[in-house]
Amino acid sequence: MTIVSLTIILSTVILNFFFVFLLSLIYHLTQIIYFYHLTEMKGIRLYMILQWVLFLPIILPLCVVFGALRGAFQMVERVMDQFWTDIWPENSTAS
Repeated sequence: MTIVSLTIILSTVILNFFFVFLLSLIYHLTQIIYFYHLTEMKGIRLYMILQWVLFLPIILPLCVVFGALRGAFQMVERVMDQFWTDIWPENSTAS
């Protein structure tokens, strides 16, 4: 497998997860709204629910991408620190 095919597979999996999550969110929101009208609950802010539904498709992929990049950079930093520690130990007792 090439990098391109792995990238396509990974992006497809992420998109499928996102759409399932979005459908689940819409289902639960309709249930909340339905029960809201039945019981006339005070305290559920429908405007905030609408904001989360609108902005979550933007926020979630950005968090996934930047989290992956941050993790990759931290791992490279750790590997390079170990590399330099192994090559030039500061407190070496061996002669």
